[in-house]
Amino acid sequence: MARETSPSITVIETDDDLSVYRGVIQKLSADQARSSVPTYAVVYTLTKTAAQKRHVVRERRHLLAQFACPDWVEIATSRQSVEDALANFLAKCQINQAKREAPRSSPLDAIQAVIDVTADLRESGGNLSARIIADLYDIKMAELARLLGRTPQALSKTPDADTLQNDLAYFERIARLRLRLKDDDSFRKWLRMKNPQLDGHTPLDVLKMKKWQELADYVDDMLTGAPA
Repeated sequence: MARETSPSITVIETDDDLSVYRGVIQKLSADQARSSVPTYAVVYTLTKTAAQKRHVVRERRHLLAQFACPDWVEIATSRQSVEDALANFLAKCQINQAKREAPRSSPLDAIQAVIDVTADLRESGGNLSARIIADLYDIKMAELARLLGRTPQALSKTPDADTLQNDLAYFERIARLRLRLKDDDSFRKWLRMKNPQLDGHTPLDVLKMKKWQELADYVDDMLTGAPA
C-alpha cells in the first residue's frame, strides 16, 4: 500500500490473523473517511471450522468496525463470493462515476473574464479536455486518470468525453486562479507549494485527497477576497 491513495477496490486475502494487515486496513479506513467517492474493500477470509463459525457475527463486527465506512466493505468466504463482490462493486463504481455532481455554482460563473481565462481548457466542440488539463497541471495522463477513476487507455481515447465533464469542471474552477497569476508556470508552482490555509498541504495534495470542492471554493475565496 505504498501508493498515496487506495484504489477504487482492494481485495485482502487473510486467515484468522488480521494483525499482519493492520496497516493496510488503517490506510483503507483513512482513505474511505476522506474520499468523496466510495473506496471499496473485499476481505476474503479462509474457511473456518464449525467451532469458529459460532463466533462469526462477533468476528465480522470486529472486522467491519475497523473501517470508516463498513457499508463499503464486503466479507467473502469463497472464490465465487469474491468474484460476486467484485462484480457488484465494479457496477457501483461505474454508477458513482456517472452520477458525480459538477461543482457548486459560484458568483464568478457569469463573469466574462473568469470564463475567458479557462477557455483554453476546452476542445473546439466546447467540452473540457483531460489532455489539456493534464498539460496545464503538469501531471501525466495516467495520474489524472487515477484521480478521475478512469483507465489511462479510456482517458487517452476520449479525453473530452461527456462523462468526464463534471469531474473536469473542478479542475477548470481551480484553474481560474490564473486570472491573478502572471503565467501558467506560476499556476503550476502554486499547485506544488505547501499552503498553511490548506493545513500545510499543497493544492496538488488536496486534489489527490479528492477534496475538489473544497479547493475550488478556496480559489473562489482567493479571487473574490473573501476570508479563507
